Amino acid sequence: MNAWAKDIGIKKVKMIPDGNGEFTRDMDMLVFKPAQNFGYRSWRYAMVINDMKVEKCLLRKEKIRWDKTKIHMRLQSLKIY
Repeated sequence: MNAWAKDIGIKKVKMIPDGNGEFTRDMDMLVFKPAQNFGYRSWRYAMVINDMKVEKCLLRKEKIRWDKTKIHMRLQSLKIY
């Protein structure tokens, strides 16, 4: 995630990965996609969390084109980019 942030020029946001999917599962954002040979994956979401409080949250649980949920678009809509 750090390389991703660097690549798109993010400097004031800490990117936090969820490598084993525990947070994603607890947020009910885990989806099983065996037809695509992906197994368990995360729905797309982005959050702004300050002092352990969720200030903003964008959730996407329906099928949409992948290019409509690129990270820079998400961050722009959260107004933190």
